Amino acid sequence: MTDPASKGLFGRIAPLYSLFFQHQRKSHGGVLDLAQQEIDMRGFKSVLDVGCGTGALCAAWHERGYKVTGVDQERRMVEVARRKNAGSGIEFLTGDVIHGLPFPDRSFDVVIASYVAHGLPSAQRHVMYGEMKRLARNLVIIHDFNRVRSGLLDFIEAMEGSDYLRFIEVVHDEMLTHFSSVELLEVGARATWYIGRV
Repeated sequence: MTDPASKGLFGRIAPLYSLFFQHQRKSHGGVLDLAQQEIDMRGFKSVLDVGCGTGALCAAWHERGYKVTGVDQERRMVEVARRKNAGSGIEFLTGDVIHGLPFPDRSFDVVIASYVAHGLPSAQRHVMYGEMKRLARNLVIIHDFNRVRSGLLDFIEAMEGSDYLRFIEVVHDEMLTHFSSVELLEVGARATWYIGRV
């Protein structure tokens, strides 16, 4: 996430990501509907999306009645997110979770990061988990890959230089160093919510 090469890459491909916004919004909506059947989120009102990209996940939470803030280190992604969600009331800002985000402790009921953790080296993931925990009142959710792999996915992640293969082996144990328990909720063929309770 703080790697200059990957930051530049995601800035360059922000317009491409925007083409998939509606598909991603709908897909995230389906995941949220499934999750709300499995996790008691009654009384939760606010969500922070770390690494929000074009804001599709933010839009899905917002459509379900949550007050949503999205943050991404890549300015161009934030610009796309603001454009795609114009008039929604979702707040988007540029910031880097590794260097600390400009919110007081316990500012949000839920803090989520979708497909961010696998792209970071382990040391930065630990920093991210700690910062997300600081900001959350109830849940920290890492929405990311599970152990079901595909050759294409392996290739793409290798091209991006992510820590994908190691991540899926260690994410549960890594999170246990920050949270007393970590629940897993399968939310797709190759996706899991790793849920830490604050």
